[in-house]
Amino acid sequence: MRDAIAYSRSADGGLTWSAPVRVNPNPAVAAFTPMVHALADGTVGVTYFDLRDNTADPATLPAGYWLARSADGATWTESRLAGPFDLATAPNAGGLFLGDYMGLAGSGSAFLSLFVRTTGDLANRNDVHFVRAAATVQGKDLPAAGAWPVRWVAKTAAPFEVGTAWGARVDAAIARALAARGRTSPPR
Repeated sequence: MRDAIAYSRSADGGLTWSAPVRVNPNPAVAAFTPMVHALADGTVGVTYFDLRDNTADPATLPAGYWLARSADGATWTESRLAGPFDLATAPNAGGLFLGDYMGLAGSGSAFLSLFVRTTGDLANRNDVHFVRAAATVQGKDLPAAGAWPVRWVAKTAAPFEVGTAWGARVDAAIARALAARGRTSPPR
């Protein structure tokens, strides 16, 4: 038996749960470190790492990073977001450790994934990556919720630079949030 990713849901606030459903497709391959998010249209996305790219070479441990999504919680479709990369080069913290700075969110019909993977550089073993996985139908943006089947395409985010303009936008956002709460300055 291998580690796997399972999905179960509750429609009554957690009193009862559906039978678990396997999210990762291959029961012979270990899958680990899941993140889950539901889009506004109810589409559920789960990201995870797995070892389907592994080989017999004992010096490496190829791993991949995947997004599985479902409209009904029973049928899952997946797409590769990254890899293969060599998990064997990850730092050892009582076991191979990619990091815990990971998450999954949504924006419109796209999933936004922040994850860590190895770099191949032993001086800088891991690095954080961001991928926008947008839904497409025949190469075009998904026009409406529920148009299945869809193909999910990983898109690399544009470079982001922290500068004075960004700082001004953050300050303005904080001021708006405080004003909405009837305050003009942060609590002390």
